[in-house]
Amino acid sequence: MTTRLHGGLPQLAVGMCLLLSLAGCGGAPTGTRALAGPPQQALAARNAQSAAIDASVGRVTRRSASHDNSFRMYLDGPDSYGELFEMIRGAKRSIWISSFEYHADVHGLAMTTLLGAKARAGVEVKLLVDKVGGNLEKGTQDYLRLVREAGGEAREYPTQWVNGFVGIDHRKLFIVDGTVAMTGGMNIGDMYYEDFHDTLGTVRGGAVRDMAREFFRDWKRAGGQAPASLPDAVRDGDTSIRVLTTSGPEGRTEIFDGLAAAIGAAKDHINVAVPYFSDDDLVEVLEDAAAEGVKVRLLLPDIETYSRVDVGILFNYLNPASARKLLAAGAEVWFYRGKKLHLKVFEIDDAWVCYGSANGDTMSFLRNQELSLAIADPAVAQDVRKRLFEADLALSRRVTEKDLQLRPAAQAFSSALDALSYYFGVKPGSSVYR
Repeated sequence: MTTRLHGGLPQLAVGMCLLLSLAGCGGAPTGTRALAGPPQQALAARNAQSAAIDASVGRVTRRSASHDNSFRMYLDGPDSYGELFEMIRGAKRSIWISSFEYHADVHGLAMTTLLGAKARAGVEVKLLVDKVGGNLEKGTQDYLRLVREAGGEAREYPTQWVNGFVGIDHRKLFIVDGTVAMTGGMNIGDMYYEDFHDTLGTVRGGAVRDMAREFFRDWKRAGGQAPASLPDAVRDGDTSIRVLTTSGPEGRTEIFDGLAAAIGAAKDHINVAVPYFSDDDLVEVLEDAAAEGVKVRLLLPDIETYSRVDVGILFNYLNPASARKLLAAGAEVWFYRGKKLHLKVFEIDDAWVCYGSANGDTMSFLRNQELSLAIADPAVAQDVRKRLFEADLALSRRVTEKDLQLRPAAQAFSSALDALSYYFGVKPGSSVYR
């Protein structure tokens, strides 16, 4: 595997890299070949594979799992935001939120109004917004001020310099009363409700405490104080969840390490849905799996869905370069033709799911603050495969080598971006990293 570079940047490259970083922000069903057999036998095989993948992830990440959780996935804005706002309306004691972006628009105002009302009612409100993401729009600062004036706390996660380069807080965490949480790919704003194909998932159980611990690590870095203790976990099921993170300031790379272990343990299939796919190490482990006979299927945004200048424009060059390598290894690549695909989901063998904020790029695996859930539960994995991947393939087109070919000038540009994105750990883009 390629060795990751954590050293400082050459002086001449810093300016260009910083600019790029701050700017960036249906086929046949899978899942039966290796795990086939009569229903009871197939279920036993999936349970065994779930435990085997989970054990591999635990060995390399050294993160403990809680086994008393429930998890439910919500798709797209109306369902996800409907559940999120209902959860916050029901808060009795505390609301802890971390969002990379917090837009000054209809949904940003609705969230601000709700948080203000809960704070005035005596609920503890802590809102953490990344300094980069929170300054994309002037009105966002007014919304943070309104939360403070209502009695809540609103802080900005400070810009972090990691080995000579910038890292952001890209996590999306919504925790209520210390007992229920949501996470996924969605920030606060109209575009997540209207324009993006994305998801949030609800967690109840011991994993909520682990998610809260990560929230307060970031909260303290932003100048806040952590409570002396967190609420006791409330058992709500038997789903096993490990909370994995990327943290540049702490040198934590658990999300990539866990993904690499899970992909290496795959027997039947791997489904991947990400908007940005450029990390060379991720490409390499997926190539290896495909070469071993595992069915690898990659779902990306259709190039044609990006018609305005934003981060997707540059990934029109990076995504094809990485996808070509997977095609050569025997994997399938699909372009989603619905809304703009903003998912960050991996599903393996109807047995295991990685679900959270991390994209398939080097910044997500090396420098940012990211949080993903490693879920070992065949029922959850089958639900994700059926409701997300299989449904999305009906709105997708299968990609051929010809679809991924770039003109010589564009190919040279792609190669230059790829070098920057990997060796400097930069997330390329042109206006906003989402």
